Amino acid sequence: MTSGWIFIALGLALGLPVFLAAKGVLKPNRFIGIRTRSVRRSPEVWQAANAAAAPILVPVGFLAVLFGIGVVLDWPAGMADLGGSHGLVGAFVIIIAAIMSARTAEKAAQASEQPISRE
Repeated sequence: MTSGWIFIALGLALGLPVFLAAKGVLKPNRFIGIRTRSVRRSPEVWQAANAAAAPILVPVGFLAVLFGIGVVLDWPAGMADLGGSHGLVGAFVIIIAAIMSARTAEKAAQASEQPISRE
């Protein structure tokens, strides 16, 4: 059951900030969102990079939350038993999605030719 809560937290931590940043609700900061040197060049680049990463991270985050809820509630029956062994597979998928989205965001940031801001 603990793995269910971990998946819920990871899903929210990965998907929600990128979604909010892509929509312009979350402003550039040092703690949340995609944060590479290229992405931090300007607020516009930061938003574009997070928007590029959103199609990968938001669905994966949503699925992680659903999987976590299923494990916590043991619905459908036996889902709690999947938390341990299948949790490793889920963690692997989340890691791969995070790497893919970071690379996508980095490419989007590099495609921009805006000068680096001194924030």
